[in-house]
Amino acid sequence: MPRREEPRAPAAGSTHRLVVEGLKRMGWSEADLGARREGERGKVQLAGELRSKTTMPLAWIARRLNMGSQGHLARLLRQRGSGRLAAPADQRLLEI
Repeated sequence: MPRREEPRAPAAGSTHRLVVEGLKRMGWSEADLGARREGERGKVQLAGELRSKTTMPLAWIARRLNMGSQGHLARLLRQRGSGRLAAPADQRLLEI
């Protein structure tokens, strides 16, 4: 039986709400998720929040936040837990 990756109706509403609230808190739009780096600190924090507050799989969170593969997201979340930066300062995009 294939793994279920899409949210069930009740989970979808709360997950969508958490994403919208997180974007609003950071002052981002949906378009910013695609425009910003996969390892952007705000994305990693939002992914961690989704992971801790929902039952959504890492693959779904990675796709929803445009963060690459689930393995890449797992590594970013481990780095976040150890207190290391998601991306070194010299690798971040300039904000215009």
